[in-house]
Amino acid sequence: MIKQFLITDAKSTKVVQSLKGIEIFNYDFCVDWAIELLVNNIVTENIQIVAGFHKPVNSLEINPYVTEILKEFNLREFYGDEAVQNNAYSEVEKILNDEGVLITNLNHLCKICIDNDYDDNLYPFYLLKFSWEDLIDLGTSYHNYNVTFENFNKVCIYEAKKWMLNFDRKYEE
Repeated sequence: MIKQFLITDAKSTKVVQSLKGIEIFNYDFCVDWAIELLVNNIVTENIQIVAGFHKPVNSLEINPYVTEILKEFNLREFYGDEAVQNNAYSEVEKILNDEGVLITNLNHLCKICIDNDYDDNLYPFYLLKFSWEDLIDLGTSYHNYNVTFENFNKVCIYEAKKWMLNFDRKYEE
């Protein structure tokens, strides 16, 4: 039951599982994740230790505790493409759940795309980010000719659903 919560409800778990597969990882994220777990009455000694770290976090100090939390719940760490896609998962999920500011989510996905040699799976979000800038600056999009001010949100949601469907097929099997 707890593992199911970690996988489905704790939005940050997939990102934390990706920490060793991402070149530049912000370990402050792990503190927020541990606090989220405590708030949901998932308590272990390692979770309490991680939640008690002060930001900015020293990765060398926190990493062993985060690894132990993942081991405690039989959650594996992601590497390579799997880490990249799982890191992007939370941003795509935010688009689908209408959480935060859409352009901020697109900026994060665009950065992940660029940082990973213009990852093919994330490239539509890269184009949408620059389509928005085209619309603001020029009134039309030269990165995606089908995008307008009127349909921008719908196109973003469509791309997020498509990405999530492909993600589920590839990584949830």
